[in-house]
Amino acid sequence: MGELDDFSLDQMAGATALVISSLGGLLLIVFKSRCKTIKCCWGLWSCVREIPDVDSDGETQPEPEPEPVVRPAITSP
Repeated sequence: MGELDDFSLDQMAGATALVISSLGGLLLIVFKSRCKTIKCCWGLWSCVREIPDVDSDGETQPEPEPEPVVRPAITSP
């Protein structure tokens, strides 16, 4: 009959899950990208990146570690 008759239901579900997860991974990369403008076909893969400026005043400094608490030793009378 048709070519889809050769696949079982679980093989079709596996192939569908593979395609959907691949597209989801690609969309995750695109949305997390720092590219401001992406042109694909007519620009033949052009990407304009927007990198945030880091000032020396605006850098985060690590928090100081708390000093250990020293308890006096218990002495018996």
